[in-house]
Amino acid sequence: MSLSDRIRKVYRSNCNSIEEFAELIDVSESSVHKWFSGEVVPRKDKLSRICQRFGVSIEWLEYGIEAVNDKETKCEHCSSCTEKDRLISHLEERLNDKDIIIDSLRDQLKMYKHQQDDYTDKSKQA
Repeated sequence: MSLSDRIRKVYRSNCNSIEEFAELIDVSESSVHKWFSGEVVPRKDKLSRICQRFGVSIEWLEYGIEAVNDKETKCEHCSSCTEKDRLISHLEERLNDKDIIIDSLRDQLKMYKHQQDDYTDKSKQA
């Protein structure tokens, strides 16, 4: 279940209309529609407001992690994964994304430098 699915679930469980939901968290109806579609991710303050108004945890809303007890939480995807494991996994995924972006930028920089060197060589020959 995605963030937009969980927001929609909170809405369906607590409100009769999108207008009511939007008013309770002090946003426009168009913002709510964009959240539902996944087009836009709500800002942290809006996520916090949803949690406060409707009594859900930020961990559940953002990551789908439900509290089992005060000391340990289990994620919605499996019965053995703890909150710590799930968050570590999430951060590792983001780190991999960061590494891919850095590698891509390095490749682009090498290509740019190579093109610049070719241009400099051609202008020296002329």
